[in-house]
Amino acid sequence: MFTRILGLLEKRANYYTDSNSANGLTRQIAKGLCEGFKCSDAASLLNFTAKSYENASPAERKFPLIIYLCAYNGMSFENYTLFEKLAAKGFVVISISSIGRHPGDMTMKSADLMQQVDDAIASVNLLKENSNIDFSKIGIIGYSWGGLAAAVAATKNSNVKCLVSLDGSEFHHYGEAKDENREFDGTRYGPDFANMHLSMPYLRFERLPFTKPDNEDSVYNFSGKLASENMIFKIDSTQLEDFSCLPVVVRESGNCDTCQYYNTITKLVISFMEDHLKRGSSFASVVNGEMNKTIRRK
Repeated sequence: MFTRILGLLEKRANYYTDSNSANGLTRQIAKGLCEGFKCSDAASLLNFTAKSYENASPAERKFPLIIYLCAYNGMSFENYTLFEKLAAKGFVVISISSIGRHPGDMTMKSADLMQQVDDAIASVNLLKENSNIDFSKIGIIGYSWGGLAAAVAATKNSNVKCLVSLDGSEFHHYGEAKDENREFDGTRYGPDFANMHLSMPYLRFERLPFTKPDNEDSVYNFSGKLASENMIFKIDSTQLEDFSCLPVVVRESGNCDTCQYYNTITKLVISFMEDHLKRGSSFASVVNGEMNKTIRRK
């Protein structure tokens, strides 16, 4: 049930505070999600059935690895339905929370961004003994702030074959938020980012319409870091939260109407990964089927 997944945040909070002060947080968050998306109720959401299995026995063969980097201060379950579908298609997925150097006190400083990158590297190293992972075939996905971390992480492993950005912050919008601009520049002009040159295929999805920051000055053009094939698509009528599975899960738990944007994104991500990590050939046809219906080229 979804309560087991959402409850991971409560366990994390209690672990790092060395107390039980976060007891009840799971229900509070469930209630907040339902109120925010104006659908369902906490009990229905927490009892929603997931397709994940705890301690499932892995199949006896090697599978490509997907590294997922969460959004700003995000927890590893924010796109768990995407992970379930990737696993069903024959991928091993590890999801890296975005919690900063001091868990629960995430900032936009370069050091906190690099903590997520280092967590991803440590997670891969921890899995090195797993006989069912093909470490020569790695894909990376980053969501929002995690997109920026994913770009940096992609430079740290020569076996990364492709990169997907879900409205990632590697394209920074400079505006009135001077602190955010300054923190991004701290990353932008740091050695890891300044010397970045990505040779792997890159796929990006952006929300449409995009709400520009007040008095937007400019947008950092990350395309200059890309040396290989790259594709950027706009997803009609989306907001940042639509790149997470949580709105869909809340609406399905309350039997509310759901849009197809997330399903489209999921389908495109999976086919892209299959093309580049499993010698598939479906991505082009999936794109053609969705072009100018839900997605459009930037």
